[in-house]
Amino acid sequence: MPIAWRATAGSPAWTPAITTAAAGTGGQGDWTLGAEYFYTELDLTERVEHHHAWETRDDFTEQQDGAYVEAIYGVAPHWELGVRSEALGLTNETVHAHSGELESADASYRHSGQATWRFRDHAFLRAQLSQEDFAGQDESWVAMLQFNATFGHQAGHAH
Repeated sequence: MPIAWRATAGSPAWTPAITTAAAGTGGQGDWTLGAEYFYTELDLTERVEHHHAWETRDDFTEQQDGAYVEAIYGVAPHWELGVRSEALGLTNETVHAHSGELESADASYRHSGQATWRFRDHAFLRAQLSQEDFAGQDESWVAMLQFNATFGHQAGHAH
């Protein structure tokens, strides 16, 4: 069973992934583990023109980060099951409108499960159920049905 390791490191994210291609038909037995962490800063220095000269009023740097981890497994030919957990704003420091100061914001979380049917090389149908907790507010449940198709020239196919 060959294992492929892929990692991208660049500003502001680092994304490692491990993928296997099993000997099963149509992706059966294949699995992927993936994760990502990102961190970003935004310079919000306020400059104003006063008597034909620029002056610095407020000097803020917003900070935000996020992460996810996911696992996908080919349970049968052309069928995948997956789970994913995400967090956004673990170290939030944001400027709220006209407040003149940095404030810490609550983190948001989402946990999802999905089933995907890959009925063609270039098309799939996915059902997903997610539980969301947006910045400490009431949690919600979201169901999604997705159809995805690629049109045009497909890499690895001669037309």
